[in-house]
Amino acid sequence: MRALLALFACAFTITQPVVAQEIPGPVPAEILHIVDGDTVGVRAHTWPGQYVEIRVRLRGVDAPEIRRVACEAERVKGHEATQFTRDWLTAPDGEGYAPVMLTDIGPDSFWGRVVARLVRAGDGADLADDLMAAGLAVPFRQPGPWCDTPDGAAIGAEPSLP
Repeated sequence: MRALLALFACAFTITQPVVAQEIPGPVPAEILHIVDGDTVGVRAHTWPGQYVEIRVRLRGVDAPEIRRVACEAERVKGHEATQFTRDWLTAPDGEGYAPVMLTDIGPDSFWGRVVARLVRAGDGADLADDLMAAGLAVPFRQPGPWCDTPDGAAIGAEPSLP
């Protein structure tokens, strides 16, 4: 009887599907809205005729916040980063947003959001890389200079979670 139960338990666990924790992509997506400099809302094309609407947090970077800020300078830089992201995603003709691809997609610490790299479908440019190059983001979990005082002492909260 124990052998039969053990066999049944093994068969049951073997037949359970394995859920991927990371999806390499690319997954085509359209931008629905800009949340802030490092988070956007997308409609991702996951399967023929199937779409999912979800927020995407950019992998590997931290942009200044526009809510729950450590200082007013961070809020100002946060709005600048948000506008940079909006402009970067605007279609070349100025109408709507350019199509994008999501890669390196993984779970996030917040329900209803994933972490991913976001690249423009037209030229392959990476938004996180361009935010960093513009001085509007820092590597993830590193404090940003947004609230530095003139003497160089940083004031502020911990960086936001991905």
